[in-house]
Amino acid sequence: MSLVYLAARIYPYWATALIIVMIQVAIFYRRKQRAGQYYAIAFGFMLGFGIIAWFLFRGDIRSDQWIRYITGQ
Repeated sequence: MSLVYLAARIYPYWATALIIVMIQVAIFYRRKQRAGQYYAIAFGFMLGFGIIAWFLFRGDIRSDQWIRYITGQ
């Protein structure tokens, strides 16, 4: 369970790295002219909005409370 708390605390860092990967995936699918590029772009935007929400709702302070609420502990 401590890995879940750690992942929530450092969410902006790993989500930023994942956004970069999604950009690369979208570029790859665009070159192949496939619809997967739209899914990669949408997932990247969702992660980006999640990062913004994390900062707006002070995830650095409240992420442990969020995990306890979600898991019911």
